[in-house]
Amino acid sequence: MRRISINSPNKKLRGLRRHFRELKRWANLIKNRREIKHGEKYFNIKVPLPLSIVEGPKTRPKIQADVIKELLNAARNLACQAPPANCSFYRIAVLLNFPSMFDSEVTQFFDEEYFNGFVYENGLPDTQRPSQQFSIKIPAEFDIECGCRVSVQDEEYSYVGNCWTITSSTPHSPPTDNNANAQHTWSVWRQGDDGNRFLIEAGLSEDVAKQKVAEFESHGHKQLYWATQSR
Repeated sequence: MRRISINSPNKKLRGLRRHFRELKRWANLIKNRREIKHGEKYFNIKVPLPLSIVEGPKTRPKIQADVIKELLNAARNLACQAPPANCSFYRIAVLLNFPSMFDSEVTQFFDEEYFNGFVYENGLPDTQRPSQQFSIKIPAEFDIECGCRVSVQDEEYSYVGNCWTITSSTPHSPPTDNNANAQHTWSVWRQGDDGNRFLIEAGLSEDVAKQKVAEFESHGHKQLYWATQSR
């Protein structure tokens, strides 16, 4: 859930584990739209977290890096799905804003001219690239990471910051049915203290299965968790 805190910007961050579990679940389960409205140029999904976690005096680079990773994960999952049936152009992008990271989003573009307006001629140093600044590996589906300095000044609003676009230069290629079936052959298992093994969930992609293992392990449980692929 997106929330703006106006009373206690310096209040200690609480519920980080719960918020990030929900963020991971959102990124893993995100689904593409079947159709778009006539004339619709884009559809955006903002960071589903409270503002105090994403930006502000109490956030940390590690927290912001984890948020960016899940935005990229959500974008990758959308890119691996079939696009809306009635669109002639389709791109997925992660749009990042600094320092106003709360305004960052995953965007689906359905209009090429509108999309091109977000593919900047890179005017920022490489050291400011999100992939370098936050030590993040960008999924292979995206080969563009470009940014520019933005300054907006008028009577009611003033903003200066860096805007980055992470996207693809070529159309996304969702997997064929055979490849899709092959991708969802992973399962997550648990071994109890007594040595007995239990299946937790099956029919997962490799990324989702490994993310679930990492999530279980982050809770500090003594049980052993692992992901395996059915042959």
